[in-house]
Amino acid sequence: MSTLAQTVHKPRVLISVERQQNQKGQSVWIWPKGGNMPRVSNGLSLVALATSIAFAGTSPVWAQAAASPPVETAEPAVVDIVVTAQRRAERVNDIPMTISAFSGQQLARMGVTQPEDLAKVVPGLVYTKSSYGSPVYTLRGVGFYDYSLAATPAVTVYVDEVPLPFSRMASFAGLDVARVEVLKGPQGTLYGVNSTGGAVNFIAEAPSRDFHVGGTLSYGRFNEIELKSYVGGPISSSLLARLSLSYQRADDWQRSYTRRDSNGRKNVKQARLLLNWAPTDRLTMVLNANGGNDKSDAQAGQFQGISPIQPTNTTVLTRFPALYNYPIAPDNARAADFDIGRSLRINNRQWQVALTGKYDLTDDIQFTSISSFVKFIEDQPIEADGTPFLNTGGTLAGNIKSFYQELRLQGTLVGGLNWIVGGNYEHDRMVELQNAILTQSSIGSYSINQSDQKNTSKAVYGRVEYAFAGGLSVFGGVRYTDQSRTFAGCTRAGDQATATRYTTLQGLPIAIGACATKLADGTLGVFRTRLAENNVSWTAGARYKINADTMLYATISRGYKGGSFPIVGALTPVSYRPVRQENILAYEAGYKVALADRVVQLNGAAFYYDYTNKQVCGKFIDPVSGFAAGALTTVPKSEVYGAEAQLTIRPSRALTLGVEGTYTKAKIKGSFVNFDFFGRLANFGGQPLPFSPKWSLVSHINYETDINADWKLVAGANARYQSRANAALGNLPQADIKSYATLDLRLGVAKQDDRLGISIYGRNVTNTYYWTNVNAVIDTITRYSAMPATYGVMLGYRY
Repeated sequence: MSTLAQTVHKPRVLISVERQQNQKGQSVWIWPKGGNMPRVSNGLSLVALATSIAFAGTSPVWAQAAASPPVETAEPAVVDIVVTAQRRAERVNDIPMTISAFSGQQLARMGVTQPEDLAKVVPGLVYTKSSYGSPVYTLRGVGFYDYSLAATPAVTVYVDEVPLPFSRMASFAGLDVARVEVLKGPQGTLYGVNSTGGAVNFIAEAPSRDFHVGGTLSYGRFNEIELKSYVGGPISSSLLARLSLSYQRADDWQRSYTRRDSNGRKNVKQARLLLNWAPTDRLTMVLNANGGNDKSDAQAGQFQGISPIQPTNTTVLTRFPALYNYPIAPDNARAADFDIGRSLRINNRQWQVALTGKYDLTDDIQFTSISSFVKFIEDQPIEADGTPFLNTGGTLAGNIKSFYQELRLQGTLVGGLNWIVGGNYEHDRMVELQNAILTQSSIGSYSINQSDQKNTSKAVYGRVEYAFAGGLSVFGGVRYTDQSRTFAGCTRAGDQATATRYTTLQGLPIAIGACATKLADGTLGVFRTRLAENNVSWTAGARYKINADTMLYATISRGYKGGSFPIVGALTPVSYRPVRQENILAYEAGYKVALADRVVQLNGAAFYYDYTNKQVCGKFIDPVSGFAAGALTTVPKSEVYGAEAQLTIRPSRALTLGVEGTYTKAKIKGSFVNFDFFGRLANFGGQPLPFSPKWSLVSHINYETDINADWKLVAGANARYQSRANAALGNLPQADIKSYATLDLRLGVAKQDDRLGISIYGRNVTNTYYWTNVNAVIDTITRYSAMPATYGVMLGYRY
């Protein structure tokens, strides 16, 4: 098998040091120059500076014993993680883009156990959960907030280069990870549409030729138990296997502030079987069969008041004085309220089968095939008003089926030319049903909103890179995508009162369960339409390697995100109008430098995005009911600019310090008139884009020292700071997401060979109260808080 195939299939960490035995017979890393660890001038000053930055107030994370064989702990600052961000194995510090890459051991240390936790360790990445449970990832101010099941992201998640094309599918991506790569900036050339903000690629821990078994068990606040285990090894000389399992459960963490009641139970199960078959030196086939089941409780919102506009304000006061006078939730992460006697238990399931084949046609040319089928099933209650009243609630039901096929050729030519050509096909079916129970709202209805969508996407792409003598490389790539989405939907009456109301509004008789959407010909029925789009995304740039440890680069690229249909209560087809594709023209220039014999790593970049037709969640005035409903819309012109910096220092083998920061300014250009958070017409020109904080900082400290010949002490801290953001168009104070700082700590002991370890941890140890989303639906304003302080103990074992 060629070197390329080996590195792609067997991710590894390269460290520029030699492994020898010390006088105790222990395996250690020795610096290549044969002497002691090189010293940094003013080393104490650097340590003091990095330490003060790390604890000044930035993002949380904690460590645990690794669930799989970890990298040796004595390592230089420059840990050359090999990544496949450009579909070939490269050192992360040789790639001309901003990448946040973490090994599985680093993720374990920092307490990153699920995809949403990445926001704690990646500056510029914002995680938001919508009121309907859909996760939204925003990277450098680029994201797509939509609560529908069929919503496609602006930051796409992959597992072993296999896409999870819908936001809801990303929840089960974080099981037994060898590493994760967060690629910032448009990635359309190699990763396709719906990656205008970037891409996140999880690499699963692969089977090895040696028998291995291990896992971790933790117990924490709220009686949380988390068990992760794996077993693997050879089945035959050509077939390797690895089985990974995960189980998380916890008691309720939310509690009512008006009665004796609670919510927030956690219950998540996951499993994955990886089979790696290599019948010849040139062929490798990897089968990934995985699944997950989430039976946790849906999070309840924190009531913040009634919409201040008329007539909603007056209607609620007249019809529901108890709701109008309901007490606002206290500033406590655990405080919430929810419907009395109604279960908020989720039952979401997902399963996937993916087959990846790689065949070396020659020593320099490789053929790859990736096939995948994934199905997600949604069964989830809605609690969006944060009160015990049936103001904004109901259930969500539906499913997504997605088939994906990619074929590609890649290789190298004499003279330093790397090339890749390929194509992919994707077909998706999305069926969604929203039972919107709004009987104790100013609307007073029970409607059933349904949609049935199909999406077909075809693409071809290519990329080349040529390395000149002297360290200069130039590269370019292009992708053509043709995409078609069909839509069929209508709104139905869920009870007699709603049927009567719709009959009056439409002037036609409507029975319970019948469609209330009036079509262009004046009849009632299912509205059907189609959205066809195509685009050409591309990238071009250059990098200059001054030496092995210093690189400069500059890139320009264009990326696209496909159009989308909303699912809303619609008495007219106008409510179903889609948003068309958005695009970004992105410029980035940066550097990656290793200093002081690789004790210090310093990376930086500046970027500018020219944003066209940015897709956002706004408001729409229904022409039949006059109600201001949630709707999708596009901002004609906006821009994002900013800068990033990463600093890692390892002044001794025992101590590693790091700090990273992102500054982002995302704003609307020119005039843009639309409806604000409460349905009032306004001009948003010059205002910030939603979920785009200016500052995002993360920092970490990791310390390890010998206790004796058998045991070592491990300790660390992680911190995060995020500045103020806003959750909606209009930049209104009611939609503020305040700035916050959190801190995580960890302390433990481990065997020198890392086969056994025990640690205690604390997350958000300062018990900072903050929230990640604010929502205004119908009459109420609600917040969605992050977890309060949690703490626990963890035991890890591997063999």
